[in-house]
Amino acid sequence: MSFLVAIVLERVNKGESVTISERNYPWKQGMFYLPVTNLAKKLQQMFAIELSQSEIFFMQSLFSTSQYNYYDHSIMVKVKEAERGKNKVEYQMVDRFLSLLLEVYPNLNMNERFLWEIDEFFDKLLIDNAIPELMLNSNNNLITYVQKECQQNYQEVQICLQEWNTAYPAVTYNDFHLTKLTLLVSSSLHYKSKKAFLVIGEEFSIQHYVAKLIKKEIGDELIINTSIMKGLTDEIVQQHKIDFVISNIPVTLKTVPVVIISTIPTKRDFDNIRKELLL
Repeated sequence: MSFLVAIVLERVNKGESVTISERNYPWKQGMFYLPVTNLAKKLQQMFAIELSQSEIFFMQSLFSTSQYNYYDHSIMVKVKEAERGKNKVEYQMVDRFLSLLLEVYPNLNMNERFLWEIDEFFDKLLIDNAIPELMLNSNNNLITYVQKECQQNYQEVQICLQEWNTAYPAVTYNDFHLTKLTLLVSSSLHYKSKKAFLVIGEEFSIQHYVAKLIKKEIGDELIINTSIMKGLTDEIVQQHKIDFVISNIPVTLKTVPVVIISTIPTKRDFDNIRKELLL
């Protein structure tokens, strides 16, 4: 975040600016508006620059779209419940989409984490709509992979989103948004918590999708837990009676082995996981 803010300051010093729509997102109602406004005042004093309202909104978007805003799940749930109680338009959007989704997937696991991530998805979608540059994502390998490997779910989620869009035609989306939503929905279909910690340095939708892949390949004998969001330690591993950790980033532990995998697990990754189950 410090790096991104530094880029904003450098851009402003060069006289360049970003285009922000103040109408497409309720910036001043966001939880980061006041903290970022206070930060902007201090930055202006420190560096003798002037940050426009659009630049403040842009920095707010950086904080709002960060995946590490919440560390305590109980606090996260309380915050979202309080926000939902205000009957904001964005939550009406979410409820409309969920009703369409449940018609297609009646067995969808609608737990607290899933609802929180759906809320986050639509919040980020509205932010992207308010910043045109963020809508210019080009095709990448993840989009191609999901369109091929999750074709049915991709098409079904696309139909739901298209029908939802008839009620909110001013909101636009692209293949990248549809890809993220497909991963989120796919990972929540018949999902069961498993028996190793899964640590993936990506967004929650990808983390849960990887858990779904492992469950499908390995079977129900493996318990996968994806609840860790910060600071995995030997003490946490012992508290949860975890036998080993599966991760795509370096993890330093003394009490249990760590199986390093690719973000999208390969055949060798699955074999290494099976080896741990045999020990």
